Amino acid sequence: MDPYLEDPAHWPDVHTRLISGIGDYLGPLIRPKYVARLEERTYFPDPDDPALTLFIPDVRLEHTGRRASKPAGWAATIAAPIETVTMLDSEFREGRVEIVEVASRQVVTVVEVISPGNKVIGSAGRRSFVAKRLEILNSPVHWVEIDLLRGNTSLDPLVLNRLRPHEYYVHAPKAKERPRGSVWLIDLEESLPTVGIPLRSPDADAPLDLQTVLATAYERAGYDLTIDYRRPAIPPLSRAQAKWARTLLPRRQR
Repeated sequence: MDPYLEDPAHWPDVHTRLISGIGDYLGPLIRPKYVARLEERTYFPDPDDPALTLFIPDVRLEHTGRRASKPAGWAATIAAPIETVTMLDSEFREGRVEIVEVASRQVVTVVEVISPGNKVIGSAGRRSFVAKRLEILNSPVHWVEIDLLRGNTSLDPLVLNRLRPHEYYVHAPKAKERPRGSVWLIDLEESLPTVGIPLRSPDADAPLDLQTVLATAYERAGYDLTIDYRRPAIPPLSRAQAKWARTLLPRRQR
């Protein structure tokens, strides 16, 4: 994983390209019995939603520093205002991949890639994500959750307490095996794994090479041309991780 891609300034584009790339990668593997379709989940945050500062850092009230003024030609004095940001479009859309069985037209598997707003407790993005997950987990549909963002985790605390420390993960609880489920734990320094995307029994899991999907998205987007690797990553790296990253930067810049 490239930790610089986690920056909320880049992540919306990264997320879109990952979802599209996952669909494109799986499509040839699962046809003709299944197809991969891109769907969206829409939610509307309130103006005080705690996740909004991830995407619009200056959503806050600010004194303008201006004093009351009397424009020329007018008798009335205009009071000093407070400056804020107006949300012109508060609709957020997050894509996902749905694997559909051609014969029955039924959704077999839902693949979600987590966004920063899905991890902020009390946010609309978190509520929307959790509601979708509960809907799928209480249905005969398989669920695959891909988290390539450091920080708060969406894994169940009971599950988390049994796992070793990690930066990223993929959680894939199959419908008939729940509450058990497969988890791939990923460290920052590791290549992303090839994970199994469950299909309808007796079909074998489809192999999804996450490293290839990410590398393809990186190249097509030209992130190497727009990301400033001289600046600290957001979220920040630990001292050991930053040392590891510095060993890669000269090669990346070349």
